[in-house]
Amino acid sequence: MTRTGSVMVVFVVSLFIATAGGSARADAPHTATQLAKARVAAAAKVYSATEAALKVGRGSLDQAYVWSVRWLDAERDRGLRGKALARALHDHTARMKALAAAVDQQVKTGVAPATSALAADYYVVEAQLWQARTKPPRRE
Repeated sequence: MTRTGSVMVVFVVSLFIATAGGSARADAPHTATQLAKARVAAAAKVYSATEAALKVGRGSLDQAYVWSVRWLDAERDRGLRGKALARALHDHTARMKALAAAVDQQVKTGVAPATSALAADYYVVEAQLWQARTKPPRRE
Protein backbone atom coordinates (compact mmCIF):
# COMPACT_ATOMS: atom_id res chain seq x y z
CA MET A 1 0.00 0.00 0.00
CA THR A 2 1.34 3.44 -0.83
CA ARG A 3 1.88 6.17 1.70
CA THR A 4 -1.10 8.11 0.28
CA GLY A 5 -3.29 5.00 0.55
CA SER A 6 -2.23 4.43 4.16
CA VAL A 7 -2.98 8.03 5.08
CA MET A 8 -6.39 7.72 3.45
CA VAL A 9 -7.23 4.53 5.37
CA VAL A 10 -6.17 6.14 8.67
CA PHE A 11 -8.27 9.21 7.82
CA VAL A 12 -11.39 7.17 7.00
CA VAL A 13 -11.05 5.01 10.11
CA SER A 14 -10.49 8.10 12.28
CA LEU A 15 -13.52 9.78 10.75
CA PHE A 16 -15.66 6.70 11.40
CA ILE A 17 -14.53 6.47 15.03
CA ALA A 18 -15.10 10.18 15.59
CA THR A 19 -18.61 10.18 14.16
CA ALA A 20 -19.64 6.90 15.76
CA GLY A 21 -18.52 7.88 19.22
CA GLY A 22 -19.24 11.58 18.94
CA SER A 23 -23.00 11.25 18.67
CA ALA A 24 -23.49 9.78 22.14
CA ARG A 25 -23.54 12.34 24.94
CA ALA A 26 -22.02 11.44 28.27
CA ASP A 27 -25.28 12.26 30.04
CA ALA A 28 -27.47 10.40 27.53
CA PRO A 29 -29.89 7.87 29.03
CA HIS A 30 -28.90 4.23 28.76
CA THR A 31 -31.60 2.09 30.34
CA ALA A 32 -34.99 1.42 28.78
CA THR A 33 -36.67 3.39 31.56
CA GLN A 34 -34.37 6.36 31.02
CA LEU A 35 -34.84 6.19 27.26
CA ALA A 36 -38.63 6.04 27.63
CA LYS A 37 -38.55 9.14 29.84
CA ALA A 38 -36.25 10.91 27.39
CA ARG A 39 -38.63 10.02 24.55
CA VAL A 40 -41.54 11.63 26.39
CA ALA A 41 -39.47 14.75 27.08
CA ALA A 42 -38.28 14.97 23.47
CA ALA A 43 -41.81 14.65 22.07
CA ALA A 44 -43.05 17.30 24.50
CA LYS A 45 -40.33 19.71 23.36
CA VAL A 46 -41.10 19.20 19.68
CA TYR A 47 -44.84 19.57 20.34
CA SER A 48 -44.25 22.84 22.20
CA ALA A 49 -42.16 24.18 19.34
CA THR A 50 -44.72 23.18 16.69
CA GLU A 51 -47.57 24.62 18.75
CA ALA A 52 -45.72 27.91 19.17
CA ALA A 53 -45.00 28.05 15.44
CA LEU A 54 -48.66 27.35 14.66
CA LYS A 55 -49.86 30.12 16.95
CA VAL A 56 -47.74 32.71 15.12
CA GLY A 57 -48.88 31.50 11.71
CA ARG A 58 -45.69 29.65 10.79
CA GLY A 59 -46.56 26.11 11.77
CA SER A 60 -48.81 23.33 10.65
CA LEU A 61 -51.83 22.02 12.51
CA ASP A 62 -51.01 18.54 11.28
CA GLN A 63 -47.44 18.73 12.62
CA ALA A 64 -48.66 19.86 16.03
CA TYR A 65 -51.24 17.05 16.04
CA VAL A 66 -48.66 14.43 15.06
CA TRP A 67 -46.28 15.51 17.82
CA SER A 68 -49.05 15.52 20.42
CA VAL A 69 -49.93 11.96 19.41
CA ARG A 70 -46.26 10.97 19.52
CA TRP A 71 -46.07 12.49 23.00
CA LEU A 72 -49.13 10.48 24.05
CA ASP A 73 -47.71 7.31 22.45
CA ALA A 74 -44.42 7.83 24.27
CA GLU A 75 -46.31 8.13 27.54
CA ARG A 76 -48.38 5.02 26.77
CA ASP A 77 -45.21 3.07 25.95
CA ARG A 78 -43.96 3.78 29.46
CA GLY A 79 -46.69 1.42 30.62
CA LEU A 80 -49.07 3.96 32.12
CA ARG A 81 -52.19 2.50 33.70
CA GLY A 82 -55.19 3.80 35.59
CA LYS A 83 -55.07 7.43 36.64
CA ALA A 84 -51.71 8.09 34.99
CA LEU A 85 -53.02 6.91 31.61
CA ALA A 86 -56.25 8.86 32.09
CA ARG A 87 -54.15 11.96 32.84
CA ALA A 88 -52.06 11.48 29.67
CA LEU A 89 -55.22 11.14 27.58
CA HIS A 90 -56.76 14.17 29.28
CA ASP A 91 -53.62 16.19 28.54
CA HIS A 92 -53.69 15.18 24.87
CA THR A 93 -57.36 16.18 24.67
CA ALA A 94 -56.55 19.52 26.27
CA ARG A 95 -53.76 20.08 23.75
CA MET A 96 -56.14 19.33 20.88
CA LYS A 97 -58.73 21.75 22.29
CA ALA A 98 -56.06 24.45 22.60
CA LEU A 99 -54.97 23.85 19.01
CA ALA A 100 -58.59 24.02 17.85
CA ALA A 101 -59.05 27.36 19.62
CA ALA A 102 -55.87 28.73 18.03
CA VAL A 103 -56.91 27.53 14.57
CA ASP A 104 -60.42 28.96 14.99
CA GLN A 105 -58.82 32.33 15.68
CA GLN A 106 -56.63 31.98 12.59
CA VAL A 107 -59.63 31.10 10.45
CA LYS A 108 -61.48 34.19 11.71
CA THR A 109 -58.53 36.42 10.79
CA GLY A 110 -57.98 34.75 7.42
CA VAL A 111 -54.60 33.24 8.31
CA ALA A 112 -55.85 29.64 8.01
CA PRO A 113 -58.43 28.04 5.71
CA ALA A 114 -61.75 26.82 7.08
CA THR A 115 -60.65 23.24 6.46
CA SER A 116 -58.06 23.65 9.22
CA ALA A 117 -60.85 24.29 11.73
CA LEU A 118 -62.65 21.17 10.51
CA ALA A 119 -59.47 19.11 10.92
CA ALA A 120 -58.93 20.54 14.41
CA ASP A 121 -62.49 19.57 15.34
CA TYR A 122 -61.75 16.03 14.14
CA TYR A 123 -58.61 15.89 16.29
CA VAL A 124 -60.58 16.98 19.35
CA VAL A 125 -63.30 14.35 18.78
CA GLU A 126 -60.65 11.67 18.22
CA ALA A 127 -58.90 12.59 21.48
CA GLN A 128 -62.22 12.55 23.34
CA LEU A 129 -62.98 9.11 21.89
CA TRP A 130 -59.61 7.74 23.03
CA GLN A 131 -60.28 9.20 26.45
CA ALA A 132 -63.79 7.73 26.62
CA ARG A 133 -62.52 4.27 25.69
CA THR A 134 -60.24 4.16 28.72
CA LYS A 135 -62.94 4.95 31.24
CA PRO A 136 -64.47 2.01 33.05
CA PRO A 137 -68.11 1.32 32.14
CA ARG A 138 -70.70 2.74 34.48
CA ARG A 139 -72.61 0.37 36.69
CA GLU A 140 -76.33 0.82 36.62
